[in-house]
Formats: sequence, C-alpha cells, structure tokens
Amino acid sequence: MVEFEAEHKFLCNSQFGFRKGHSTSHGITHVHEQVIQNLEKKKVSALLFIDLKSAFDTVNTDILIKKLHHYGYRGKFLEFLISYLHNRKQFVINDGISSCLLDVLCGVPQGSVLGPLLFIIYINDIGRSTSNCNNVLFADDAALLASANNINKLKKLVNKEVKLLHEWLIRNKLTLNLLKTKYMLFANKNKITTKARKKFRITIGKYTIHEVDQIKYLGVIIDRNLNWNHHADYLMTKLSSAAGAMYKIRKLLPLKARKLIYNSLAGSYLQYGIAAWGHCSTTVLSRLQAIQNKIIRYMTYSQPQSNVDAHYKDLKILKITELKFYETAKFMHSVYNNRMPVAFQDYFQTINHTHHTRTRANVGYYIPLPRTERGKKSLRYTGVHIWADVPHSFRDCSVQLFEHSLKNYIIFHSSEIVHLNS
Repeated sequence: MVEFEAEHKFLCNSQFGFRKGHSTSHGITHVHEQVIQNLEKKKVSALLFIDLKSAFDTVNTDILIKKLHHYGYRGKFLEFLISYLHNRKQFVINDGISSCLLDVLCGVPQGSVLGPLLFIIYINDIGRSTSNCNNVLFADDAALLASANNINKLKKLVNKEVKLLHEWLIRNKLTLNLLKTKYMLFANKNKITTKARKKFRITIGKYTIHEVDQIKYLGVIIDRNLNWNHHADYLMTKLSSAAGAMYKIRKLLPLKARKLIYNSLAGSYLQYGIAAWGHCSTTVLSRLQAIQNKIIRYMTYSQPQSNVDAHYKDLKILKITELKFYETAKFMHSVYNNRMPVAFQDYFQTINHTHHTRTRANVGYYIPLPRTERGKKSLRYTGVHIWADVPHSFRDCSVQLFEHSLKNYIIFHSSEIVHLNS
C-alpha cells in the first residue's frame, strides 16, 4: 500500500503523519513558516487547532472502502482489505468476567500497522473541503490557517472556511470536540486593536470557538507572539527535573548510563523542534543554557559555577545554540539532497556560485530579504545562512555520515562557525 501511494502520490502534501520522511518536526516547522510568511506580507492570520472526537474509532468503514477504491486500491486487494475491516468483534473483561461479543461497527484497528495508514487515507481529502486555507495535518492532529489583509476580511473568510470544514466532517461522520478546538490570532504590532480582537468570532453552528494566547501543538507550545516563552518555561521545568534526577543517580551509575539518562530526560527535549523554538530571546536561551550546564556539572562531579566547556566536548554533547545549528543544518542537508516532504519544495531557490565549474558542492541558495526581525527567524532565512557554514565536503554524505561529521565539526570548531549564535 505504501509503495502504491509513493508511485501515485495521492496523499496531500500537508499530511506529515505516518509517512516515510515526514515527522512532527516537519509539521511544526511548516506551521511556523507559514505564519511568519503571512506576517512578512503584513497579513493577519487565524490558526485553528482542530480536535476530533475519538477520530480513529469513528472512521466509517463503508466510506473508507469507497475512498480506498477511489484512490486505486481495487480487485482482490480491496476484497482483502474489506475482509480485514469487516466482522470485527469486541468484548470487555472486568474482574475475570467477560461480556458478550459485539460487532465493531466503525473505526480502524489501533495498534496495527494498517490502522494509521487507513486513517490518513480516510481524511486525505479534508484539505479539499476548504479553498482559501492551508491545512497542516499529523494524523488526527489538524491545524487550519487562514489569512487576510485585515481582521474584518479574516473573520468572514475563516468562518466561511470553517463552515465548509464542518460540512465535510458531517459527510464523513467525524465529530469535532468543540471544547478542545481553539484558535489563535497572529498579527504585526498595532495591526489588531483590542476592540477588534474582542469582536472577532469563529462560530460553528451556535458554538463559539475560544481564542487562546498559547497552545501545545505536536509537542511544542506555540504562542501568539511567536516568542516561544511558554515553551521555554515548559523546557525549564523538564530540565530542572532532569537536573534533580541526575544529582540523585550520579553516584549509582557509570558515566555511560548517566549520559543515556541525560539524552532521555534533557537532550531529547532540547533537540525537539529547536529549529523553530530556538529563535527565542537570548535571555531565555541563557536561562536554559544555565540549567543544561548544571546537569553537565552533576554528570561530571564538577564544582558549582565551574566552566564545563571541556566536559561538553568530552561527552560529545551539544550546547543549545549548537543544537539549533545542528538541527537546522540537518534540515538543509535533506533539502539539498531532495529528501524533504513536497510541502517544503518551494522554500528555497538554488544559485550556483561558480563561473567555471558546476559541481553540486558549489550550489547554494538565494538569501531572502526579510522585512522584519521576525522574518529573520524564518527557516528560509536562517537555513540559508547556516548551510553556508557547513563544510562542502559533508554535503553529499549519507544522512548518518553527515550527522556524525557535522556533530564532531560543531564540537571542535564551534568558535569558527559564523552563524552559530545567530
């Protein structure tokens, strides 16, 4: 089924869930970039975070079969899928007593290999339900982004699009969890007055969707100012817990085990989504760096306030600004080697810097001209600058070799990298 989809490419480009070469990080990046580009164009945006009730469990089997046929799964293979979906049974055991068997009338089997794939095929045409919005999907986590030149036009547009979306959900027998469906407004300073913000409404039937200043989406906390302060606070909590745990176990485990625990409790949180949230203020980054340093001191029995730069190198652990450089460079390496999801294919324009040779190593990217400081936090801008600092000899390497070589390069040449702290 996956090979068939890869050949015919019928899944929408904005679906980042359960697909090879796609990830939650890509979904975060795509949302972040679209909002920034709208702000650069002096537009007002509304980002609607859609929550579906028991989405996997409420898939209508008959509709799913029609969609499978529509996308080209037919004949004996479709019969096989139908037999897989039909005549499923369910029962409950409580205190050793079993209920009677009942038919499973809807839903795709969760915990199976097929379940997620069948679900993203089922909701694949959700993007076609709206005509003037961008959708970002990760399985049943959906975000709808609408933009306009002013808030009055945005209000009319987004309510029209939400109505169309709601009609699609009804036709496909899916239900919105209205209490958990929220929206956020993004605008440049003085673009929306307090009065206009209070009068702005998104309604579904008689229900009014609530506006929020910040929300957790795909594992990061997005705020309407895009300063990432709320996510930084979340990371501070995680890192503080990691520091406490490291202090308690440091005498019980060897260094190799302590490093594994660091990667699990601290490193993974710092690395995730840093290409976007890593553009928070230098003050916030300094606070996070201070806690990371504390964890390293606990790991290595170092004195309080002591310099731990040598320990970072010995442990081959990247500091926060180094992690941002590393993750952005990995993104650009995928762009350079054409391994990125289609959604990113128009992010960068190539340019050849040499007059006499045309090797891939000399191929770079045009640098956009941001209108605002926020525009300089766009991956379209920072990615090009960071890619220029990546040694040409790394660029055609395999993913594994590139990541290994780049990490060592950052650790031992961080002071020479121009855009490390940009």
